[in-house]
Amino acid sequence: SEAEEHYLESFLSAQLPKLGLDYDTYGPYVVEVFNVGQSTDDAAFDENELDQVLELLRASSEDNESHSKEVWEQLKRDIIAKHEEYTRELQKVQEKQRQEAHLREQERLRHDIEIARTTQPVDKKHVTEMDEQQK
Repeated sequence: SEAEEHYLESFLSAQLPKLGLDYDTYGPYVVEVFNVGQSTDDAAFDENELDQVLELLRASSEDNESHSKEVWEQLKRDIIAKHEEYTRELQKVQEKQRQEAHLREQERLRHDIEIARTTQPVDKKHVTEMDEQQK
């Protein structure tokens, strides 16, 4: 199956061409900086690495003279904002999964307790009396 699209892919594929850069060529460099796993523990990124990658992109831009430093700084802010938004959403999903797992565990315990309650050893004297009454 095709790999899931990275959360920066659609943003970068729209933004990089505006700066005279081909997404397929340069996008992976940016994505790699943010190549986090599914754990929010891995959500940190190296800002120095991002700066280096953006500097590479800026030097490679076909019309780098027409784009001010501000344009590149804005791109960096937008990329970081997208990353932070993704991280927040990921944390929400993980928290929801933890809550659902906790509820499932509680339900399983309730079920086990109910089974234990209803399968208590039956008083043999009581069973014998019931059998006598049915005859």
